[in-house]
Amino acid sequence: PFRWEAQEEDADATYNLDMFIEVLEQNNFTVSDDLYEKLETSLLEEDGGLDTIIELTCGADSAQTYFIRAGYDGIMNLDVGDYVAFDPEQIKLCSNKMPNATANIAA
Repeated sequence: PFRWEAQEEDADATYNLDMFIEVLEQNNFTVSDDLYEKLETSLLEEDGGLDTIIELTCGADSAQTYFIRAGYDGIMNLDVGDYVAFDPEQIKLCSNKMPNATANIAA
């Protein structure tokens, strides 16, 4: 999965932004210097996070497609503790004592 690290310092925000821009660039989405500055300002001054960056760039409707094309199967947003699996078969119940290979999360 794509890892959006917890932002405790400005360096963390810049690292997250650079990793996200790599995903955009793999999808032929060009980030101009002006857009980069806007994104960086959003992260550093306005406490914006991954959701904000997605909305300012590719939009929520395209984000999953972009991440999948870049080779990711989900997102771990460690800044807020969110985990997104792009394929429901990636998730199983942790209380399941007899797991199997079916697509049913309860099986």
